This record gives sequence, C-alpha cells and structure tokens, in this order.
Amino acid sequence: MAKQSSDRARERFFFEHTWLRFSPRRNLRFLLRDDEQFLDQKEMVTRALSTWVISGRRTLCKNAIALQIVSTIGRVERIAFEEHQQRDIITDFVGRVSHMKPEFFTLAYYPIGGMTTLSKMSSLKRHREVLADASKDLDAFIELMRIFHFWQAELVDPTRFAKPSLNKAVGLIADVKAWTTFPAFSTSKLRGDLRRYMGRGALIYAASTIELGNGRTLLEAMRLHFLSFDQLQPVLDLWIARAQFVTQSLLQHVAKVADQTGRETYDPKGLNMNTLPRGDASSFPLDPPFSAEAEKAVRKQFIRDPGGRPKTRKVEQEVTPSDRAAKGLP
Repeated sequence: MAKQSSDRARERFFFEHTWLRFSPRRNLRFLLRDDEQFLDQKEMVTRALSTWVISGRRTLCKNAIALQIVSTIGRVERIAFEEHQQRDIITDFVGRVSHMKPEFFTLAYYPIGGMTTLSKMSSLKRHREVLADASKDLDAFIELMRIFHFWQAELVDPTRFAKPSLNKAVGLIADVKAWTTFPAFSTSKLRGDLRRYMGRGALIYAASTIELGNGRTLLEAMRLHFLSFDQLQPVLDLWIARAQFVTQSLLQHVAKVADQTGRETYDPKGLNMNTLPRGDASSFPLDPPFSAEAEKAVRKQFIRDPGGRPKTRKVEQEVTPSDRAAKGLP
C-alpha cells in the first residue's frame, strides 16, 4: 500500500510540483537525481527553473514548460521523418511511440491540457522579451550583493569599518559600476526590488558568478532562455553550494535593512534557505574584483571616523506624492 502511494506521488510530481505550482526546492532536488520519468523532463524543469529565477512568476514557468514540450515533439517528429523518409500520421505515431514512450503523454502532455493548453502559450520570441523585461533591474541587485560580498571578505573588522547597510550600498552602486545609462535610483526603489527578489536572491547572485565556458555566465544563459540541462548539469552542485554561501553569509545584511520599512517584515535568509536543497556552502572570491577606484570608494564608504563612529553620506531619498501630501508640500 505504501509503495502504491509512493508510486502515485512520483507519477504526479511533474504535474503538481513543476507545472501546477512550481517548487524550486523540489525541482532542484529532482535535477540532482540521475533519473527522469519521461523524455526531456529535466529539460522542462531546467527551462522552468531558469524562468522562475529570472522572473519569479510561476505562470511564466508554465510557458517555458509548454515551449519545451512543443520542442520535444517537433524533434521526435523530425527524427521519425529522417528514419522513414515520409511524413504522415503513421510515421508520427510510430515516432512518438518508439522515441517518446507513453509516460511523456500520461505524465506531462495530457495532464497539462494537451494541445488546447499549448496553443494558448506565448511564442519563444515573446517569452524571451518578457524575461528581458523582468531582468532589467537585476544588475543593480547584483552590484548590491557584490558590495556586501566585498564587505564580508575585507571589511569585517568592527573597530575600523561600519556594518553594511542599504543606504550606504545604494550610495555606492553608481560609483562601483560604470553605468552607461544609470537610472534615477533611490533607497525605496531598491527596497522594492529586494522584495521582488526575496527567495531568489541567492540563486541569482550565485548564477552571476559561474561561467559556462561559452562566453556566458549561468545567469546570462537564463536571461536569454538558452540554458539547457546539459549546460546546467556540470555546474549544478556548484551553483547550489554558492547559493548556500550567499544565503548564510551575505543575505543577513539585506534582512536587517529590509525590516526597517515598517510596512512589512520578511526574512530573505529564511526564504532562500527554504528555496534551496540542503547541502554544504561553498565560499568564493569576488569575481571580477572591483577596480582600484571602486575598492577605494567602498572602503571609504564603510570606514569609521577616528571616534569610532561610521562616517555618514547623504543618500538622496525618493519623495513620493503621498510623502509630499503628508508633509504639506506642493
């Protein structure tokens, strides 16, 4: 009886935890396993995971899965045509049976709604456009994490340097990175971005530090919706281990400042721990390192004055219409 229950849970894993409500932790654990239940299941999970890391939108994960299902069916149909040199119903049927096996249809294709669902999904071009829009503010978040990373590695002496804070980091971002079109930035905007990245921040920053060997980082491949499981598999353990380090050592700084909004409290460290499979953390150096000028600016921002107090730097705050009304300003 217990085995039957376990088999049923396994059979429904894809539909319930990948398609219906994407679970990052469960799907990361699945990718670490050696087996898959049907053809290209790990490709579908990889595409959905990439989409979730970049956008955080589970509905968009469904579009990524649907695109991969269409791609798998198309690939099998091409193989069948090459084998039989004709394209007809019988060739397609034989190809699907011989290459795809029934599990592809019983565990994935039919449970998600078959062609009715696939026909309603966005094109690959549109999917990439949505990912590009969702990732446009990622660079500022990554730069924030790099500042905290540098502090954790170089500036932890409490007698010489102040603890990191969101206000200090925001004041540094434009100095540290040579932005060509740096937008008007404010503490409140970055707080809003942090709320959106909660639960994904560790995976985002860790992915930005891993080279795939094709001139792209893991994060860049995700942004472009180009990441395949074959590309992900060799770096999967490293990615998770680095994300554990980010969660345990860097996100605590974000948690402290995020709680000061007064509107809501959230725990990025706890959220990211719940996202990741259990495992050891792996520290890594800041790469690429800051330039000499940028490093000097970071050290100056956090250094304490001779009296032991952190030096202050005025950071422009965004004044919203509601703030003006509350203060009686025009």
